Amino acid sequence: EVVKVPTGGGLAWTLPGDGDEQEVKKELIGVILDHYACRAYWPVQYAGGTSPPDCSSLDARKGSRDRIEVNGKPAFGECGTCQYQAWGTGKDGRGQACKKMHRVFILLSDSDSIFPLLLPLPPTSAEGRYEGGLSTYLVKLAGKLKVFDSVKTKIKLIQDKNPDGIAYSKVQFWKVEDLTEEEKKMVRFLGERLKPAMRQKPFETGEYEEKGTENGENEPGTGGKKKDPWD
Repeated sequence: EVVKVPTGGGLAWTLPGDGDEQEVKKELIGVILDHYACRAYWPVQYAGGTSPPDCSSLDARKGSRDRIEVNGKPAFGECGTCQYQAWGTGKDGRGQACKKMHRVFILLSDSDSIFPLLLPLPPTSAEGRYEGGLSTYLVKLAGKLKVFDSVKTKIKLIQDKNPDGIAYSKVQFWKVEDLTEEEKKMVRFLGERLKPAMRQKPFETGEYEEKGTENGENEPGTGGKKKDPWD
């Protein structure tokens, strides 16, 4: 199941329930089984449905389509040289036409399922250098000689505003506690067997809907020149 960051600065997660009812939670607590950066490009604005992207990359480096030229500019092939990853190519000249995401798979502590939830994070939550941001959280764990699947993690939402004053939600990651040695063995056993499915999960348009500047992915006045923090 995919659980997306809420729009409009929402501070609660909406999870699928056991039927028609959805479950609303202020925070998610569990173990991260896997995470990785990826890209997906749809040539038209999201309008519903589950159509696959025109080109995608599960490592954010190599696209699924062969390199070609569009209007004299390189497209597809290597993500680093594709025109659609440039800042300013998204809707209304903001962000990137080829959406960059960071997939996080978390196994909830209070779930009776062995399958994790997929949280697709926008760049502001995955790459942003702020307290509780994913990259900051992972570095802090590494500084204590810990890895993401050896601890229990709490995931919360905070609100921020982009330069236009539009509220959007950012994700915060916090360590709850270390897993016991027995729990670590169980988690790694499960993670190893689910990793092929997590790393090869097909993209759907609903995984990253077009929201304009709502998620703060490109500020006005940068002219599309914003540097990719992962480079």
